[in-house]
Amino acid sequence: MKPTPWNRLFEAIKKEALKLDDQQRTRFSRAHARLRVARRFQNVNLKGVSSLTERGYTTGIAIFLAYSGMEALANAMGEKPHGWEHEDPDLAQRLRKLLNGLDLSHPNRLEGIGWLLENHKLLGRLQAFQNGEGNNVFLIAQSLRHMVAHGSFTTHGLKMFTKRECDAVEELRQLIFRSCDQRLNQWLDQQLQADPQNNSPQS
Repeated sequence: MKPTPWNRLFEAIKKEALKLDDQQRTRFSRAHARLRVARRFQNVNLKGVSSLTERGYTTGIAIFLAYSGMEALANAMGEKPHGWEHEDPDLAQRLRKLLNGLDLSHPNRLEGIGWLLENHKLLGRLQAFQNGEGNNVFLIAQSLRHMVAHGSFTTHGLKMFTKRECDAVEELRQLIFRSCDQRLNQWLDQQLQADPQNNSPQS
């Protein structure tokens, strides 16, 4: 069975094929823990709310955990998380439906949702995404993480309670996990390539 990138990482550290300082080890351990929790998250259980609202919050928290794990991994690798992009026109089109009917550029906070995102640079990128200018689907994950973390997330505000929209966000979540594995494998290859004997730390 092919080892997971995390098995490769920890085995390389154990055999001293990969030299990391204490801060780097802490960051990788944190990323591993966050992604482990994110992968195992299933749902929230809320009393006194509709099943649609519960489904929407389950989806919102799930993508929050996944993107937070990806942020932690990027930081551990010395990279900028917002620099990790993934262009997917089909998924982007489905994710844009989350923004249907929302005027991100509206100056009136009572009618638009510009006030939902205090990060004006991120808001501008989200506006461009809504207008079809680019298909970087990780932008939606970043935006949802920001809103969940800062308390401005609402399932009905983002139309994120129907099965179709929630399925699209779940596909995005799984894409994040696959991307994390791929990028960690690539990073390990780069770190170990100086010594060909260290390219297979699991052996």
